[in-house]
Amino acid sequence: MIFSFIKRIFYIFVYLRYKLAKITRLYPRRIEVQGGSIDYDINSRIIMRGNSTLKVKGDLHIENTTLILSETVFNCENLSLKNGYIQCENSQILMGHNGFVTDVDLKAKNCTINLSDNFKISNQRFTFKNSKITSGIYLCINGENDPNSIFNISASDLLMGDNVNLKCRLNCKNSKMILGDNIFVNQGTEIRCENCIRIGCNVFISYDCLILDTNTHSTDPIARAMEIEQGYPNSTVKTEKSLPLTAPIEIGKNVWIGMRAAVLKGTSIGDNSVVGLMSVVSGTFPEYSLIAGNPGQIKKIIKHS
Repeated sequence: MIFSFIKRIFYIFVYLRYKLAKITRLYPRRIEVQGGSIDYDINSRIIMRGNSTLKVKGDLHIENTTLILSETVFNCENLSLKNGYIQCENSQILMGHNGFVTDVDLKAKNCTINLSDNFKISNQRFTFKNSKITSGIYLCINGENDPNSIFNISASDLLMGDNVNLKCRLNCKNSKMILGDNIFVNQGTEIRCENCIRIGCNVFISYDCLILDTNTHSTDPIARAMEIEQGYPNSTVKTEKSLPLTAPIEIGKNVWIGMRAAVLKGTSIGDNSVVGLMSVVSGTFPEYSLIAGNPGQIKKIIKHS
């Protein structure tokens, strides 16, 4: 009897608190779960604004849900997100180990997104505006063995501007990649970043291109033989001799890279330049260069009045 009375009083308190919050619009600013789990399903809608915090130290399962974050800290230890829409602005998103996100439309503006180890994302539609992504030891987007895999990022920073459309395969390892505004990279292109790649604004990169700031393997034949003997890429012991040489790549603004071109480590392409079909580009090229051939050479200066 006493327990039932206390339970009823509790429900009345929760109801009055909800009504007061609805009238004043002063919703709780912090939600924290210590262990256990939270499940949201069937067309839920979660809105957090104005210095709010959601922190879950257990499991967070969200399905068929719209999540709107503004000036918010969203911190989840183990996240499972399916069939969702996320819109975040001026927020910090921290996603813990072994998270899984599938069939999600994410739009981020002025946000920092930190992904911990072994995070997997598939069938995503991501739009980033002036946002920063950092990954843990392994981040897989669209499936490790999927021929349509888009991103594989390991212990790297990926900084993107506005209106970035990447249909390519992207591998970043212990590196930094900086993309400006208005970039389009078409299907079949592969970008490997193990040092630093900077791409300026308004850049077109066509089909089946290669952009590599690394040799990918050592030039020492003995080191390469050891990698093969050890069953590359699994359980390969890395030594100073076996590490490939790397050098940063810089692609200026308003650059067009034609189909099946290759841009190799240490290359700098000046603003307003064009790289021709199937060219192999290495070295430093000034602005307004028309680059073609193997090895790529300046054919003419294409500066317009």
